[in-house]
Amino acid sequence: MALDPHIVDRLEAAGEEAVRSDVLRGLTGNPGLGGTPGSEYNNAVLAWLKSKDDARAEASSTRKEDREKETLSIARKALRNSDRATWIATSAIVLSIIMAIQKLIEWFSK
Repeated sequence: MALDPHIVDRLEAAGEEAVRSDVLRGLTGNPGLGGTPGSEYNNAVLAWLKSKDDARAEASSTRKEDREKETLSIARKALRNSDRATWIATSAIVLSIIMAIQKLIEWFSK
């Protein structure tokens, strides 16, 4: 439902918190910015509030996706570093075995 720009301007000027407060007061008999419950104006106000909630949820979802991407990137870097460390440790073990064999050959050849 397309909202009347004049209504949106009025609501934006009042601020979301004030509009929410007035909507809640409207449920107790004091319509204020929220309008009379069930009226077309009230429905427009509720739609505006829902659009604010939706925008906030979308922003939160985007931030969550960004954090997940960053976490995945960090995990991939950690895996690469782990692979390098494993390769270096394996190379050190092989070199140690070669040196031990060389020392054994020197020792038995005497």
